[in-house]
Amino acid sequence: MERKFSTQTTLERLLARWAGDYLIRMPSITQLISFLAALIGIYYILIRAELSRIQVVELFASVFAFVALVNMIIPIFTSMATRNARARLNEIYRGKPIPHSLSQEECAALAWHEVNVLSWKYMLAEALTAYFLVVLPVVLFMRWVGGVDTGQAIHITIGGMVSATAVVIQNFLFLEKALSPVRNVLFDPRFVQEAGVPKFGLRIRFQTIVIALILMTFSFFGIDVEGQAGQFLLSAMLIVMVAYIIRLLERSITDPIREIVAAMEKFRKGDYSARVSVLTSDETQHLTTQLNQLLAQLQASQSILEKEVEQRTADLNVRTARLQAIALISKEAASTRDVQTLLSRTVKLISERLGFYHAGIFLLDPAGEYAVLQAASSEGGQRMLERGHRLAVGEQGIVGTAAYQNRPHIATDVEQDSVYFNNPDLPLTKSEAAIPLSAHGKVIGILDIQSTEEAAFSQDAIELLQTLADQIALAINNAQLIEEGQKTLTQLQAILEENIKQTWRRQSMFQKGGYRYTPTGTFVLAHEEREPEGAASSTDEKKLLIPITLHGQTIGNLTLTRKTDTAWNDTDRALLQEVAVQVGLALENSRLLSDAQQRAFQEQSLSELTAQLGRSIDSDSLLQTVARELHQIPNVAEVSVYLAPESGPKTETLSGQDTGGS
Repeated sequence: MERKFSTQTTLERLLARWAGDYLIRMPSITQLISFLAALIGIYYILIRAELSRIQVVELFASVFAFVALVNMIIPIFTSMATRNARARLNEIYRGKPIPHSLSQEECAALAWHEVNVLSWKYMLAEALTAYFLVVLPVVLFMRWVGGVDTGQAIHITIGGMVSATAVVIQNFLFLEKALSPVRNVLFDPRFVQEAGVPKFGLRIRFQTIVIALILMTFSFFGIDVEGQAGQFLLSAMLIVMVAYIIRLLERSITDPIREIVAAMEKFRKGDYSARVSVLTSDETQHLTTQLNQLLAQLQASQSILEKEVEQRTADLNVRTARLQAIALISKEAASTRDVQTLLSRTVKLISERLGFYHAGIFLLDPAGEYAVLQAASSEGGQRMLERGHRLAVGEQGIVGTAAYQNRPHIATDVEQDSVYFNNPDLPLTKSEAAIPLSAHGKVIGILDIQSTEEAAFSQDAIELLQTLADQIALAINNAQLIEEGQKTLTQLQAILEENIKQTWRRQSMFQKGGYRYTPTGTFVLAHEEREPEGAASSTDEKKLLIPITLHGQTIGNLTLTRKTDTAWNDTDRALLQEVAVQVGLALENSRLLSDAQQRAFQEQSLSELTAQLGRSIDSDSLLQTVARELHQIPNVAEVSVYLAPESGPKTETLSGQDTGGS
């Protein structure tokens, strides 16, 4: 393998140095080394023809003369047969322009064709010149000038045919190898024939070589060589010649196969740029070119697949990052109860996590006429906030349009968008997306996002932003509901506290002031004897004042005095405060029970009154019944029931004993 690599590298270096002249010089070099293949035929003539020394000299002189003539003809033939190929090689390696009227593509196609058929054309020319310009003239020369007889002429012919055949085969195989780097340089899949059998393919090569070997073998039958040394030398030359030709043939067949196997192994290991060198012009060339096309397609497919995977991976990473950002923003929004804090935090996270130039949130005013900017992430947006920036719904900008239509409005290029509002505070905007914030089918605001890149919002990004907008709208709606609920709860709490204060104030006016326990017994406290809050000063450590509270309102006090000088500790205070709380709840429950009983009594009285009124048959008795029954209501001292027609009042008055109130 190292030897092959070295040879291939040497041929490539020679091609790079000689360029187009390579196609002239390599056939000439082939002619020079063809002398080795002709030795066996020459030796046969010397052994079999029994020439004299003068005839041997004349034989060699004629052979060299005619071979020299052929060596002048072959370069001319090669030059004519490779005109376009040499021009193309000079263009590739030396930068010389094509010297004729053909286009570069036409010249490249013709160059490939010339190199592809050069081997078998050269072989045909070599065979014609060898047989008809060397062997035949030499035989005629030796017959007419050298004076050989017919038998000697026949042996000279046989030896010449053997030499010519060996030279043709050897030169063809050597040139096939020498042209491999040229084929690789000029190879273009566009010029490769998809079908067709080469004119000198493997089948013809095998047939030609087998016939030549048979002829060479039969040519030595009956040779009578005197001495064992001569017989051994002749046999050795035959074996060497046959082995040499078989070796060349084997290389012409196995080298392309090795190239194919090596390229497939590289491709299997991940080297998708591996290609098979075009070494021959037989059937393996078609196999090689088809395989190269297949490898190129696989590489292209692999490259496209890798790019798609990279793109999808990048898109997936971006989508994942956006989803994580949206999840974080949604979590922050859901955990924030204050609307303004929610809006400010949201736009800041959108800019930081999603990487947008500007993010703003507009909320519609109560009338739904304007979208008012409530939060912004950019410096320009902050200036807009300071001056109370707002846009008319359905009339101004992308935000107003999206709010009016209740659907996203995307401007991939704001300069080309007909409704774009050119804001001097945001001069870097190239694309903009306005996503409605809808809650229960009603637009409550707009999420406005702007980017410094054109077409920054893909369909996938829009869907994610719409999801984010829905989460923000829900969070805003919840925060607003919570704020309204807090306000309502605060109002109800204030009303409840005021009701409790008024109720217990009235309650204390009709009840006893309180009770005091002493070792001598339990006494009723008058109102003026109540301990005011804070009466137990810090200097009086024996006395402790604990307020009785109900829903944050103080409705009374517990006052305790020690028998000894022992101060009240924190445990005592905590216990007494819990007792005060339970006392307050018990008092409230007692009051509620009393109120419930009173309402039950009133409802019962009303029911009885209704029943008695139903039994009355005249107005006088009815009025008397009403006055009498209403007098039964607690704390009622006097009841008056009268009719007042236009002609004058008629009054019925019944008085009862005062029960202690009015």
